[in-house]
Amino acid sequence: MRWDRPYRGINAVGDAFPAVVNITHNPMRIDGLLVFHFGTQLLGIKQDRVSYVGARASAEFSTVTFPAPAADLYLNAAIPSPGREFAAPQAYVMAAALDDRGKAVPGFEAEKCLIQNSDRVDAPLRWGEKSARELAGRTISLRFYLRSANIYAVTAK
Repeated sequence: MRWDRPYRGINAVGDAFPAVVNITHNPMRIDGLLVFHFGTQLLGIKQDRVSYVGARASAEFSTVTFPAPAADLYLNAAIPSPGREFAAPQAYVMAAALDDRGKAVPGFEAEKCLIQNSDRVDAPLRWGEKSARELAGRTISLRFYLRSANIYAVTAK
């Protein structure tokens, strides 16, 4: 796998942590993992979980607006976040579908879409019996509310 990382040779933490090994090579893709040579070890992360939005305490964020697809939406998320299994009783993700004015679309309010105890790449975003498919063609955004959770991606199928 080849990435263009123009500052590959720069250690972002500088001299503050001299023991930190700087990764200077492209990752290898092995069995769904991106694997890096890190000092004397090989360390990997799931290739669909390179970046995420996460929160230990309560947080919220919104996506940019987009035309709702004629498809169901799915969440790639870990609830609770990896390493925070002890927080499972209070870990959650809720999602609201917002109209082009930033208001919740009736029937698509956050309290109707609650996901807990899920570590999946395809957790369906559902508001009771409703699917985002019903919003096809409308300009929407999604507002997520989360606690002790990582959100990696939203996909449509």
